Amino acid sequence: MKNNPITTRKILIGLIVFIALLTSGGYFLGYNQLTKEVKQIQDLKLEIESSEYDKNQIESLQRQMSELEDVSKAAKQMLAPISSYKYQEKTLQTIDDYAEKAGIVVNQINFNTNERKKKSQAATNKIPASVAIANPVDYYKLLKFIKLIENGLTQIQITQLSIQKISTEPNEISVSNFTITVYLEGKK
Repeated sequence: MKNNPITTRKILIGLIVFIALLTSGGYFLGYNQLTKEVKQIQDLKLEIESSEYDKNQIESLQRQMSELEDVSKAAKQMLAPISSYKYQEKTLQTIDDYAEKAGIVVNQINFNTNERKKKSQAATNKIPASVAIANPVDYYKLLKFIKLIENGLTQIQITQLSIQKISTEPNEISVSNFTITVYLEGKK
């Protein structure tokens, strides 16, 4: 069989067209497949970023919750327990500790439980107490004592205080009994 040059040329042109079509089809299919893969990768990237954001939000909320637990614990320490006069023991211990740190002597603490009974029907959770300290006292020691009470993590507030200067010593003063209020953690 003899090959006719025109037939051979037609076959070659047909093969070239076929190869070009096959290449174009392969390119088109590959391009579509790559586009799908890129879209999937972009979706995964967005999902990962979203998950990372959610993870950061959860961690932030957990930190805030732990901080609130600390605040709750501190608030419980600020209020004296109301049950069975334990607040008196806690208050006595707190006042004694502050007096020792300040270098003064507390002679007596009297709780006004009658005042508590009068106010028990009201929505009050505080009890007054009278505190007597040894006189004369150094002004700066008294000031330190007052600061410890007022700034300490405690359930006590000074509500009445009367001081007089003693003329013989420059820093010594006389303190009459002063009144404190003890805040309790709930109604009895």
